[in-house]
Amino acid sequence: MRRSASTRFTAVTSANERGVPILAHNFITPFSEGSVETYIGYDQWGGAAALAAYTCELIAGKHGSTSAETTGKVFILEGIDSIFSHRRTQGFNAGLEANCPNVEVVGSQSAEWLRTRGSEVAAIALQQNPDIDVFYGNSDEMAIGAALAAEQLGLMINQDFFAVGIDGNQPTLDLLSQGQFSATLGVDPFRMGVAVIDAMAAIFAGEEVPEITLTPSVVVTPDNLAAYLAGNLWTEPVGAPETDNGLPTVP
Repeated sequence: MRRSASTRFTAVTSANERGVPILAHNFITPFSEGSVETYIGYDQWGGAAALAAYTCELIAGKHGSTSAETTGKVFILEGIDSIFSHRRTQGFNAGLEANCPNVEVVGSQSAEWLRTRGSEVAAIALQQNPDIDVFYGNSDEMAIGAALAAEQLGLMINQDFFAVGIDGNQPTLDLLSQGQFSATLGVDPFRMGVAVIDAMAAIFAGEEVPEITLTPSVVVTPDNLAAYLAGNLWTEPVGAPETDNGLPTVP
């Protein structure tokens, strides 16, 4: 459950009053109120743009073309209206425009971060556009739901259509290894959590920590799945803030 900004601010300011240090996990947008020791999370815009670039390759391969020249149709499954949904949708659209400008986004609708809603939205979308090439979900769960809906209509994933999303959680990785998903943006939540604990330990030891810790993300496909699971694609975090301004996090 994603809490409202007012709820977060109240929690932060209350903790500040009691001298409790605050770390923001999987969030790199500085709060407008209260004091936070460090923000730790991944670049949602940049990750979504990288996933879009790979999506262009998938569409181009299906149509026997290049990314720059291919046509195709994409449907976007948004999360609940929030900075998370905004940044991921904007980054994905920017990635499509930069890499496959002739691909059309035929729809963009909230599926509320849910697999069931993703399935429902995709089923309706396919009635209107039966030749959708790719379902992109702001979260994997919505994209998984879309894939299930398409398969129930007799379409074959990774042949008739593709499903891509963001998170890289274990259920998605299992589907990817089984050929039932196309690609995910792996944000490595386990190692992100380790980064949070490391920062916490540093704070309690009286050490200074950066205001922003930007953890890596990587497009995970069947080709690099083993390397991702082994942690070989993890790189050192860097610093960069993210704001809901419609612009890339890292220029």
